[in-house]
Amino acid sequence: MGNKKFLLVAFVLAALVGCDQVGEKKDVSTVQDSKTASTTALYLPGGVGIDFGVAPVKDEVVDYKGSNVRIVTYQLDAEAADIDSAVSAILQTEGYKRKENPKGKNDLSVNYHSSSVKALFRYKKVVSEGFVKYTRVQVSWKI
Repeated sequence: MGNKKFLLVAFVLAALVGCDQVGEKKDVSTVQDSKTASTTALYLPGGVGIDFGVAPVKDEVVDYKGSNVRIVTYQLDAEAADIDSAVSAILQTEGYKRKENPKGKNDLSVNYHSSSVKALFRYKKVVSEGFVKYTRVQVSWKI
């Protein structure tokens, strides 16, 4: 487990330096350039991009207490702590603050906020049909 976490964080740091290989399946990494036609990148308000390496399984806008909230859901083959460690490295480099929420129905719930953006990252281990395990990552923010 420790080696996977090390490799995930090392890959994220390499991506932050600009070592992105075109045509390879990407792990969680910063998207450095403009908002191009990436189907796997998630851009928060303000322009910070996170590339999860897979397309979202769901992207919706819902009404929550009178506000529109965008919720983007991913299914990833990594542990919640490892994913959040990589997300944290990216967002904290961009000036975001991290606040872990009390444990509830999710395995991990974290608020990231900057001076103008507040985003909630929720992680939950899911076992689907056929005993396939993955981590569901839901990212949401007011729009």
